[in-house]
Amino acid sequence: VSQSRYVLVAHQKRFELVAPAARRIALTIGLATTILIAIAAPFLARWFTQYPPGTMMVLLWVIAFRPLADALCPVALASLRQDFRYGSIALTDGSIQLVATVATVTLAMVGASAYSLVVPQVVATFAKALAYWIASSPKVDRSKHLAPWVDRAVTRTILREAILAGSAQYAHNIVVVLPIVLLGY
Repeated sequence: VSQSRYVLVAHQKRFELVAPAARRIALTIGLATTILIAIAAPFLARWFTQYPPGTMMVLLWVIAFRPLADALCPVALASLRQDFRYGSIALTDGSIQLVATVATVTLAMVGASAYSLVVPQVVATFAKALAYWIASSPKVDRSKHLAPWVDRAVTRTILREAILAGSAQYAHNIVVVLPIVLLGY
């Protein structure tokens, strides 16, 4: 989902044409991932024994909303980058992360255990999405004026590029995290 913003920046001359497709793709992937994690939560909760299964299931359900929150960001974030509004991005990211960090520490101090690590970060992602949309006001409803075959072609192109960029990023993440996982065993 997060790779959609890079695809949008790559197509900045046709931003209004590709933004609706990117938004649909991001929301579809985000919603599907949220549903998949929510459905898998009861099964995954049995695997992790650090917390009681009920607590773990609730944590997983909260985490399940993170992909949906991430899916709300790419179009607005790409719009801000296209307009060179990096100061707005930095101010948004920094201030929301500061609040999330303070919330994490506060919740940890009052005994919220793992909830203190999970809940503020998920809420922060939704807050970033809202702040990006307010700051950017991207126009993403132009696809109504496109012929259906053009809209499908644009969607296929954006999906292909997002999958390629996303696959490369995930492969990189696996390679980087693998030594850490191996050291844990």
